Amino acid sequence: MSSKRGPFVYGSYNFVRKNPAIDFARTAIQDSGMSLKEIEQNGGGTVTTLRKWLYKDARNCRHDTWVATIKAAGGDVGVLMPKSKTWAKLPSKGK
Repeated sequence: MSSKRGPFVYGSYNFVRKNPAIDFARTAIQDSGMSLKEIEQNGGGTVTTLRKWLYKDARNCRHDTWVATIKAAGGDVGVLMPKSKTWAKLPSKGK
């Protein structure tokens, strides 16, 4: 007996068009005033990847590339710890 398998869907995280994280990256890039080439040179995603996120049909992004892009634009990424309610920042490059 074969079962039809649809796409994997997270029960608590659904998006219809684009992953909302892409909008955070767009805002960080715009606020930085940097070009996509400058973001790439600072260690972010490649220009091609960023164009796909921002202007093409990419619906999702890899977390490691997303973090690198946010940090290359001068932003910061962290996690709000559930029990302590403290903000734990991800370590900087080389630390």
